[in-house]
Amino acid sequence: MNYSLNYSLNDISGNTTLMAIKGINEPMELNGNWIVNFPAGMGGPDQIDLPNLISLHTHPADGVKYFSGTATYVKNFIVEASFLADNKRVFLDLGRIAVIAEVILNEQNLGILWKPPYRLDITDVVKAGENVL
Repeated sequence: MNYSLNYSLNDISGNTTLMAIKGINEPMELNGNWIVNFPAGMGGPDQIDLPNLISLHTHPADGVKYFSGTATYVKNFIVEASFLADNKRVFLDLGRIAVIAEVILNEQNLGILWKPPYRLDITDVVKAGENVL
């Protein structure tokens, strides 16, 4: 389903320009289960299954809540072929992260994000069908 986004641009002289970007896909949220893997010997469990993505410091288990180190989040998701049609660009927006994120999609390293916006162009890596983030 296509929808539009409306923007208001204000320049330094006080002029306002309104614009609408039409024909873009509705954002696809990566809801549901996430697997989080922890390194051995660091006080955390080997792995947890999160029904929804949450900050680890809000998890009820002490080994997760107080974990300090690098955890690996894994999410499998399906992309419909129609989502990738019409030569549209596809972006992954991580929203907000606590410190730093290295992003690997479908076994391709897309780089490290350490400051906002936590967003990457994944057009050349995402595929119709199952994807692994």
